[in-house]
Amino acid sequence: MLDQVTQVLADHRYPLTLGADGLGGAGGAWLLERARAARATAIGERHFDAEIPQLVGALLSALRPDGYDTFVVEAGPESTRLVVEALDAGGVAAGSALLARHPSAVAFLDRHEELRLVADARGMGYVVWGVDQEYLGSPRLLLERLAQLTADPAARARLAGWLEDERRAFARFAETGDPTGLFLLATSEGALDALGGVDLDAGSEAARIARQLRASAAIYRAFLDQRLYDNNAARSALLKRNFLEHAARRCDAPSAPRALLKLGSNHAGRGRTPMFVHDLGNLVAELAFVAGGDSFHVMVEAVEAVGPDATVTRSHERVPWLAPAFDLVGDRPAAFDLAPLRPLLTQRGGKNAELNALQDVALRYDALVLVPRVHPSRPIEPVADGA
Repeated sequence: MLDQVTQVLADHRYPLTLGADGLGGAGGAWLLERARAARATAIGERHFDAEIPQLVGALLSALRPDGYDTFVVEAGPESTRLVVEALDAGGVAAGSALLARHPSAVAFLDRHEELRLVADARGMGYVVWGVDQEYLGSPRLLLERLAQLTADPAARARLAGWLEDERRAFARFAETGDPTGLFLLATSEGALDALGGVDLDAGSEAARIARQLRASAAIYRAFLDQRLYDNNAARSALLKRNFLEHAARRCDAPSAPRALLKLGSNHAGRGRTPMFVHDLGNLVAELAFVAGGDSFHVMVEAVEAVGPDATVTRSHERVPWLAPAFDLVGDRPAAFDLAPLRPLLTQRGGKNAELNALQDVALRYDALVLVPRVHPSRPIEPVADGA
C-alpha cells in the first residue's frame, strides 16, 4: 500500500516556484487554476513561518483580478479591525507601533511578515476579516477602545482600573507563566454588562467588543480547566459565527464571499477536524456548495524547519504520515493533488495509523504544498512598558 501511495503522489506532483513575479511552475499554474474555479480557497498552515505569508501574498495578488475580495485571518475580529484601521491610516509603521504597545494582543499579526501581508492585502483592495477568539493579551487594546467610546466618568474610571490591573497581571504572566490573573480569566462574566455610560446596545462597536471578550473568556476558561473538547467546540462555533456575521454585514449571507482564508491546518479543512469538530473550513465548503460552487482547500507544510535558535528539525517525526510526500521534494517547493489518493485510501482496511492519518488529510484537503525549508517569522518587539 505504501508503494502505491508514493506512486500516486509522484504522479500528481507539480514543481512550484515562488519569487518576485509570484507563483510559477506547473505547481503555481495548477494551484491558481483550482483557486480561480473555486468560490473560496482555504489555506491550512503551520504558524510562525516566514515563507508562508509570501506564498499567501502571491495567491492574493494573482486571485484579486478574478473576483477574490476578502482575506480571512485567524485573529480576533475587533482587534483585527483596529490593526487594519491603523494600517489604513498610517501604513505598516502605524500597525507595528500599535502592536508594539500591546504585545500579545492580536494573534499572529504581531509578526512582521504577517502584518506586511495584511497591509499588502489592503493595498490590493481586500477586505480583511478576523474570525477567531480575541487573544489572551487583547483586553489591554480593547478596554482602551471601550474607554474611547464613552464620555461617562464612572465608566472610564472602571475601565482605567481594569487596564491597570491587566497591565500588572500581564507582567506577572510574562514573568511566571501563570495566566490566571488576566482579565479574560479573572473577571466575572457579567462585568462588562454592568458598565454604565457605555453603549452596549446590540450592533454597537462596544457591544461587539464586549461580546467577543465574553466568548473568548469562556474558551480560555475551558482550556484552563482541561475541558478540551468544550474548548475546541466553542472556538469552532465562534469562528463560524464570526465569519457569518462578517458576511451578513456585507449582505453576502447565506452565500460564501470570494474569500481566501489563512488558518491553522486544524481549522481550514472540510469535514471533521482532528479536534472532533466541524470547523470554519467545513462551513466555507458548505456555503460554497449552497452558492452553486466549490471550495479549494490547501494544506501547507515544510520538510524542514529552522528554529529561533537556528536548529533544523525534520518534519518526518512530527507528521510521519506525510513522509511519502516529503521524500519527493527536492530543493524547491512542490504542490501535490491529493484527490487521486482518496479512492486508494478509502478502499482499504487495516489499522495502520499513518495511513489513516494520511487518509484524513486527503479527505479534508484537495492539495498539499510542501516547502523544503521554512524559517521563523520575526516578532514585533514590544515597547519597554508594553503600555
